Amino acid sequence: MQPAVVAAAEALGMARGLGGLEMDSINTIQFSGSGSQRLPTDGGDWAQFEINSATIGMSYYIPAMRWDMERTDSQGETRRTIRVVRDEEAWNETRPGIGGTPAEGRAAERRHQIWLTPHGVVRAAVDAETENPGSVTVGSADGRTTLTVSVDGIPITAILDEDNRPERVEMPIDHPVLGETTLSAEYSGYVDWQLLDVYFPSRIVQSLDGAVTTYLTVDDFYQNPYVVFPDALPEDGSSQ
Repeated sequence: MQPAVVAAAEALGMARGLGGLEMDSINTIQFSGSGSQRLPTDGGDWAQFEINSATIGMSYYIPAMRWDMERTDSQGETRRTIRVVRDEEAWNETRPGIGGTPAEGRAAERRHQIWLTPHGVVRAAVDAETENPGSVTVGSADGRTTLTVSVDGIPITAILDEDNRPERVEMPIDHPVLGETTLSAEYSGYVDWQLLDVYFPSRIVQSLDGAVTTYLTVDDFYQNPYVVFPDALPEDGSSQ
């Protein structure tokens, strides 16, 4: 495995076992926070939201994600939205695991969020190097080490900070409103949340083609929590 990939995995606390030989010890994560969101609409405007609370659980092994968020729009209306993806299927819920309704055509878009995270892109690099040594492209940009790995046919690039942790992750996507654009996330303020030498950022800023869409201040993080994702959405519309 290339030294740059090993260094990134070790810097995030993913390396476990004697001599840190196993680089895939982080299979699930969950983090919570609050902030703001600005999203493009079909009409050409940008919808504004305050994120009162958000809890995001992910599985890198499946892969799967549940994004549970309560947010307030510009009119002062507060709603809870729960968006789920597992493999090729996406759906929405009224409560975690309850009241599922299909979200057609949203699976790929939601899976992007999994590999955009620091542990996600490095896990993808570890898996790629394990299966096909040398498949991750190691480069540099402005004096920073870069890692580029392909997931679902999409090249994802992580720019590492001076501690070898992802400072920025970006990928080209086909956005449902904007079309072909670049999805990116900037990470800062890494914290050893549980004092287990596993690091996760305290600030996340996501952008579409340079325009900030999501600003999240993280206030909690867990590695390898028990996160349940149904195998599929049952026909009766309930995911439990």
